[in-house]
Amino acid sequence: MAEQLDLLSWQPSPAVVLAFPQDRNRTRIRHVVDLLEKRQTQDRLQRCFDRELRSLAKSLKAMGLDEHQIDRQLDRFTQAVNFELWRRDFRHRPGGAA
Repeated sequence: MAEQLDLLSWQPSPAVVLAFPQDRNRTRIRHVVDLLEKRQTQDRLQRCFDRELRSLAKSLKAMGLDEHQIDRQLDRFTQAVNFELWRRDFRHRPGGAA
């Protein structure tokens, strides 16, 4: 006879709830985009963005996030900043159908 699994002893992995996801932090995203738009050269732009990412990583680490969660938040934040840069650029282009 087959042995029945004991489903009552199963424990789910603990859930992680991130109270402040960085891709939703519009204030910080706009602040970083404002800083980036003031930079004249690609080198200065990259240094500024790297500095902001290091600062963000430091604050996420202080919140107790592990390296995987920090990397994920930095990736999502970078995507949000890139989208905001694109949105501002698109908004200021002359012409258009409307």
